[in-house]
Amino acid sequence: MNTIADGGARMARPQQPAQASAATLTGTPMETVAARLRDAGGLDGIMLDPDGALAALFACERFTLYAVDADRDYLVSRVRTGSGACRDVKVAITPHSIAGHVALARRTASIADAYDDGELARIAPGLRFPRGVDQRTGYRTRQVLAVPVFEPDNRAVLGVIQLVNTRDGRAFPAAAADAAAQLAAHLAVPMAALLPARPGRASAPAPAPAAQGVGKPAGRPAATHAVVAVPAAGDAPRLFARIVADARRLGASAIHIEPASGAGSAVRLRRDGTLVPYASLPVAHACALLAHIAVLGGLEVGARGMARHGTIRCGEHGLPDMRLAVTALASAAGEEAVLRIAPAAGPVPLARLGIAPDDLARLRGGIARARGLFLVAGPADAGKTTTLHALLESVNSPERKIWTAEETVTIVQPGLRQVPVGHAARPDFAGALRAFRHADPDVIMVGALRDRETAGLAMEAALEGRLVLAALPGRGAPEAALRLLALELDPFGAADALLGVLAQRLVKRLCTACRQAYHPGAAELDLLLTEYCEELQPAPSTDHIAVDTGAVRGRVLAGWRERHAGADGRFTLYRAAGCAECHGGYRGRAGLFELMMAGERSARLLAGCAGAAQLKSAALEDGMRTLKMDGIGKVLAGITDIRMVRAACAR
Repeated sequence: MNTIADGGARMARPQQPAQASAATLTGTPMETVAARLRDAGGLDGIMLDPDGALAALFACERFTLYAVDADRDYLVSRVRTGSGACRDVKVAITPHSIAGHVALARRTASIADAYDDGELARIAPGLRFPRGVDQRTGYRTRQVLAVPVFEPDNRAVLGVIQLVNTRDGRAFPAAAADAAAQLAAHLAVPMAALLPARPGRASAPAPAPAAQGVGKPAGRPAATHAVVAVPAAGDAPRLFARIVADARRLGASAIHIEPASGAGSAVRLRRDGTLVPYASLPVAHACALLAHIAVLGGLEVGARGMARHGTIRCGEHGLPDMRLAVTALASAAGEEAVLRIAPAAGPVPLARLGIAPDDLARLRGGIARARGLFLVAGPADAGKTTTLHALLESVNSPERKIWTAEETVTIVQPGLRQVPVGHAARPDFAGALRAFRHADPDVIMVGALRDRETAGLAMEAALEGRLVLAALPGRGAPEAALRLLALELDPFGAADALLGVLAQRLVKRLCTACRQAYHPGAAELDLLLTEYCEELQPAPSTDHIAVDTGAVRGRVLAGWRERHAGADGRFTLYRAAGCAECHGGYRGRAGLFELMMAGERSARLLAGCAGAAQLKSAALEDGMRTLKMDGIGKVLAGITDIRMVRAACAR
């Protein structure tokens, strides 16, 4: 049998591949393929390539046919495992995978070495090849040729043909790309008939709008920043539904719709703490979308130029069950909106936050006292609201009256009396606290202590015997405790009221589908140990007996080996790689925590207006684990890497 590589099927590339006919294939090695397509009752016979005819035709090791799923969000194929069973393989239609990029860019991609990040970046910025599967199976992917399959009538993408590894080890020749395009044309008719259609959903990815994304160079393929086909300007509900569905699928925490100085609007998603481009919208589409959001969110009409706030309960509009906190305001370029996403599933249980077991036990014991002021500290976007609601969930019971004052109610819990504050005619935090004190509370939660009045009312409520949970800006637990004094609270009252402080940060979590395992060398392990032990050093200004650093390092290393080393005594760490399921090797975020429970010594230091260094030394003696210490523990556990920890803990 001749192969494409032999030139046995060398033919001109058709100008309209979707219109190629079976006659084009006659007299070539593809004739048997055409017959198989005509006789196939489904796509499995092509996807599984049982006799290897398709791989042989292209002189390659692997042939894969992907088809779009009913929601047009994934490419799906069928493969045969080593045991002979069949299973589905799913690839998200995003710009980060080879097949996903080809579906979005609607063009063929030929890659000489899938492991060459430079070559991938030249094809499309952000393009990655997931090496995790190769590492698990021992296979080595090198050459890749991927060709889109178009629907004959409307040119929507139906799937992608992907060929892997030529038999001669060289890049796929132009003849292979030509023949694959003709095969794609012939596959279009049966695929269009066999693939399911879901009414009411957006069509398969189509060409992106002509408008360029903000800050994107002209000529960059649309697939690198546009993930969705833009419906007509009059179909804002469908456009909004697709953006929300994609934001949820991609694990975004916020949607930003930003004007671009008369050139339309850019849509960006915040994923794992970082804003990433999503799509560019023409002016008419952006205006229609913002108007639709204003209606759904109940934004005040006629208040343009002022900040407007609202909430969209997506489940009430036939969308995924989640809540969107909407903020719309006017910038110099025009009106923009930010939609912060909160799942409707309720609070995260305290045990699932990622707090170390010994700290979790101390935290539960402190909260069980049912009186005092407990602070959750950290910068913006550190997960403070999530932690506060986890704490509330742990004390929520029918016997307790719980009031909360929140700028935006994003997490709803049964049994809580949740009061939004700070917008329009609503009370501010201080006003809400004054009302709560006369409303027979057992527990009070305050979304932010920003001023002296609010902090003073929270302290007084705690001294009266209530449990008060509050968020406070702060770099670490000792610094947050001292911030109470910076707000000019009485030091003795603050020391008496303070129950404890939980400082936290969020770091990017390594994607478990593609992270690359390795054994750290002695130098890398020694550096980790040094950074960990530096956190244990007492402050220079405190009166302490000299610490035997060698003994401390030995104890720390012994503890690490007991908890994290393998049977051979070696540690396994992980590097970020990148695959279709993640964003640059990371997927989701994990918390770093620093718990300081107030004791007699720390209370005495706080009442005496001691410095942060002294308070930290006392907390370390009482068993506090700093943010960086907790982060290094999560590095050793394979949850994140040290680069993310250093970035989060940088002062």
